Amino acid sequence: MDRYRICLLAVSVALAGCASIGLDEHANMLRTAQQDDQTCVQKSLKYPDPEYITCRMQLQDNRLRQAWLNVQLMHQNANQPNIIPPPYTGREEYKPLDRDHFDCQLVTESKHDYILCAEDEKAEKP
Repeated sequence: MDRYRICLLAVSVALAGCASIGLDEHANMLRTAQQDDQTCVQKSLKYPDPEYITCRMQLQDNRLRQAWLNVQLMHQNANQPNIIPPPYTGREEYKPLDRDHFDCQLVTESKHDYILCAEDEKAEKP
């Protein structure tokens, strides 16, 4: 019976940890949405104007491109000795967000309004 309780406790702790990570990611997403909104509003842009959507897309695309570059750099540094120049690996090129498939939505959560923006993941990229 003690093994069962220990196992159940371990599973409960693991699930609580996963839920906490999910909540942290969600809170970070909301903070980023607020910061991006403030940045675009400071440029005198207003939701839902197309210029506002483009501003939000550019901010998000800049973050995604930087993350992609960081991954490329880490991969290159992890796999290559410093003396030998890296060979061409044929890695994919970064594909920027597509304005035709990028949209923002006003969402109310916990009595606060957020403008959440994303690219339609179903859209095909060239």
